[in-house]
Amino acid sequence: MNRQEAEFLLRAYRLGGQDANDPQFREALQMVKHDPELAEWFAAERNFDIRLQAKILDASKPPADLKRMILASAKVAQAPRWWKRPVWAAAAALFIVIMSVAVLWLREPSRIELAAFRTDMEQFLNGRVTPLDLETRDLVAIREWLQKQEGHSDFVVPAGLNGLPTMGCRVLEWRGRKVSFVCFELEKREMIHLFVVDRSALENPPGENQRVITRDGWATRIWSRGDKIYLLAAEDEISLRKHL
Repeated sequence: MNRQEAEFLLRAYRLGGQDANDPQFREALQMVKHDPELAEWFAAERNFDIRLQAKILDASKPPADLKRMILASAKVAQAPRWWKRPVWAAAAALFIVIMSVAVLWLREPSRIELAAFRTDMEQFLNGRVTPLDLETRDLVAIREWLQKQEGHSDFVVPAGLNGLPTMGCRVLEWRGRKVSFVCFELEKREMIHLFVVDRSALENPPGENQRVITRDGWATRIWSRGDKIYLLAAEDEISLRKHL
């Protein structure tokens, strides 16, 4: 089992610990104990599930005076039609409140852990990048196109990429957020990739001196600048460090 397969399984792991002895999860859980990067990702996933569970439980709490409303309705001598009874009105109101909170919560993307951002971008690259939405060697044209697509067009290019020709770009939809994806061409038709996302998307924004991590065939480094977070990815660490 590789890391991607383990992550796929662990996304279904329940918070209550019911799956701890399930043979389907056993190998993946063992990998968590020996793989620091997988352990970091798993912790981020569980934190997200905990926050989601808390929001749902909080939204489903009945009104504080629901008992009083029910008792009061029992004193009415002539019962009105069922849909006009106070208790049913209270239940209907509660249902509307719960649904409204759920819709608003789902519409507003949650802030994501840094490790999850790195992992998801690596998985995107390992999916053998699909054709670019815009193919051009003109960085100005890329910025103009990204702006029209409501992507991040005002990104700062790392000093090591200045002067390199671009190959094109895309706007990725990632967990309810937009990520600008720009490809630069190196020697021998090799590529280096820049991802840009809004700083508010991540729960724990990185500092300036984040270390380079090499795994799954990619060397990556994440940093923040202004209101943006950047991830640079190359197929080997030497190329990555040369172009930071």
